[in-house]
Amino acid sequence: MRVTLQEALIPATIGALVGGLCSLSITSWQLRTAHRNALELIKRQEFIKVSHLFHNAFMDILIFCGEETTGIGGEKRITDVLAESIGEHKKAMLLFRAYLPDSQWLTFDKTWNEYSRQDKWRELNVNSISAEYGAVFDTEKEREKRHLAALRINKLLEFAPLN
Repeated sequence: MRVTLQEALIPATIGALVGGLCSLSITSWQLRTAHRNALELIKRQEFIKVSHLFHNAFMDILIFCGEETTGIGGEKRITDVLAESIGEHKKAMLLFRAYLPDSQWLTFDKTWNEYSRQDKWRELNVNSISAEYGAVFDTEKEREKRHLAALRINKLLEFAPLN
């Protein structure tokens, strides 16, 4: 029995079509995976960038909290420094919060309210800062208030990894 050229090409054609479809399927899957990975990388880079901005917003106050208080008359108190910077802190918080996963919002908001005492006063202003951290004049109490502020800020910064 003789096989014609057309009969011989049928299995080869079917094999080429199946091989082409397999290659298309694998390539398509690889492209989707690469695209998904690229998007995740971009999201992660944006989160790290916003985390750095969040950390930078609190840097001055953390440095201030770490300085030794002398109790000299003209020295700034923690309440003064917090009142001056709370607007910048709130802006940084709102920007950073938008990048947090939804599952962390509740915990983050609770930690923010602990720092700003917004849950107590319902409006973030100088009065809430003064009420929580007090207008202290005692050197030891000033140290305690600085330590408290630094602890609360560090709790907030735990949400913002830098790598």
